[in-house]
Amino acid sequence: MLAGDPLMQYGYGIVAYRNTLFTLVLAFALFTLLATPSIIFYSRGTAYDISFTNQTGYEVYSIGNLGYSSV
Repeated sequence: MLAGDPLMQYGYGIVAYRNTLFTLVLAFALFTLLATPSIIFYSRGTAYDISFTNQTGYEVYSIGNLGYSSV
């Protein structure tokens, strides 16, 4: 390492934290991209249209919205 290396002026712990944080951001971005087709598929269901009128939450994006069971 060079003496003027801007990353090492903060110390190893801070640099390792930054690298870990960057890796986690990339990992969760990848997980979001992988989950997007499932979320879109689940949102097209109609199970919660009948049961819970006037309720707009995240339930339409869950697998329960597919409507395979009824109460």
